[in-house]
Amino acid sequence: MHWPYLLPFPLVGFGLIGVGYLLRFYLKHEKSALDFIKLGLVEFWVLHGVFGYMDCPGYRFMFYSAIVFLVAWLIMGGPKSYLESQNIEKDSFLYKWSIPVLVLLSLLVGIGALFKIMHWPLGDTLTNIGMFGTAAWALLFAFQIQKSKGKIG
Repeated sequence: MHWPYLLPFPLVGFGLIGVGYLLRFYLKHEKSALDFIKLGLVEFWVLHGVFGYMDCPGYRFMFYSAIVFLVAWLIMGGPKSYLESQNIEKDSFLYKWSIPVLVLLSLLVGIGALFKIMHWPLGDTLTNIGMFGTAAWALLFAFQIQKSKGKIG
């Protein structure tokens, strides 16, 4: 199917994400090293999307740079910092199991993708379980945050 004005939509979307996060970062008063890493992660991801969509050279460099920032964010305790900023009780099931469950689901996605590349029969199944599990956990997490802030129920 040919859509004549399709090209601007993803570019505008990537641009709005990049500019929006840059403004959010600029307006934040207290910046930590983790904030700079998140800024690098978002901006390189946006540039990878724009360069990749337009078939520009150098989009792989943007992807690898975003991966480096993602690994740095994970090593510096980004997920733990995010969980602590959401004001969830520390003895709740969701708080205790968020990082192990997400690591397990990420491994399922990664292993499933490798199995898919090797044409093994369970590759699609593992990838789908990991993706749907991550989506379900994110929805559960979002509803729990809203419930703890008094927005639901």
